[in-house]
Amino acid sequence: MIDSKFKRIVLITQDYFPDIGGITTYCYGIAKNFEQMGFDVLILTKSFDGYKFNNQIQKDEYGLKVLRLEHSKWKNQRNTLVYNAIKPLINDKTLFFAANWKMSVACFFHSIFRKINYITVVHGLDAIEGRKINKFLQYKAFKNGKIIISVSRFTKNLLESQFPNKSLNIAVINGGVDLKKYKKIEDYSKVETKYSLDPGFRIVSIARLVKRKGFDNMIKAIALLNDKDMHYYIGGSGNYELDLRKLAIELKLQNNVHFLGFVSDDEIAEFYSACDVYAMPSRQLKNDVEGFGLTYIEAAACGITSIGGKNSGAEDAILQNETGILVDAESVEEIAEAIKNLKSNSIFMKELAEKAHKRAIESFSWEVKAKEIIDAVSKQ
Repeated sequence: MIDSKFKRIVLITQDYFPDIGGITTYCYGIAKNFEQMGFDVLILTKSFDGYKFNNQIQKDEYGLKVLRLEHSKWKNQRNTLVYNAIKPLINDKTLFFAANWKMSVACFFHSIFRKINYITVVHGLDAIEGRKINKFLQYKAFKNGKIIISVSRFTKNLLESQFPNKSLNIAVINGGVDLKKYKKIEDYSKVETKYSLDPGFRIVSIARLVKRKGFDNMIKAIALLNDKDMHYYIGGSGNYELDLRKLAIELKLQNNVHFLGFVSDDEIAEFYSACDVYAMPSRQLKNDVEGFGLTYIEAAACGITSIGGKNSGAEDAILQNETGILVDAESVEEIAEAIKNLKSNSIFMKELAEKAHKRAIESFSWEVKAKEIIDAVSKQ
């Protein structure tokens, strides 16, 4: 057990299994490692259709204790539901861990009447709040907590820009990776067969297919390079998928750009290991940003380098020309040049991949990140 005055951690989140995504991965990874450190961990979240144990603590399939609240009431009554659920749990030995600022609003309301220990995580888009009442609540929730955990320097800067004349207590602690799950796989013949992977230079992107991720400019870069030996594999689904498919057809890239659909968690490490480069040149849109990008670290843990976008959280995940390449995500030419540089210089690409792998192993395990968070809290 790590030296801490807290014995229990209650993680409050609306993003948890069976939902999938970066924040779900974050919540599970950090909760599991808090438990392994000796804390009594409880995940407080919404239920889902068919769930029969609302308002009852149950162990989930991953061995974590979960308290689920009625999801049909979640949208309109979330703050009240969470407020009532955490009230009997408040004591000096309990730390409440809000997965974003909206999850910490109930903690803020409690703080008006009683002492409550809570921290809030900021991932990216949740740093931006346009409505005045929400911005007021956001600031109050941040200010009354012990500390704000920002997943990247980019997100920290974004948050501070929202409150230019106010002081916020922010610690930058990146997300982590499950090193038992994401690792080099020597025999990747199963995914080669299942997905009919072509020989040659393989680039992979596995993520939600949304405009922010920059997959459209990746496809345009592949067209610009006009290299028949180059294959780009896109895994995942999302509201931008149809546009990407149309773009690949328009650019006559049906033989070079391959849409995989859903790739299961059990296959991702093998898929990364079968490819040469992970690419996600994310860009900042008006209402969408890349706060960090766990997938860069997951790819690194599997032994491949990445191409990411500048002016995003990728600047923490990728060290320029050390573990990968950062590009102007709006420049198709710069993306193409990065791809060409890696393909034409295998020694350089191998050096980047080796350094990325070493950094992921040494600095980005969930064990390391959980300890960094507890250390930051203990200093308050």
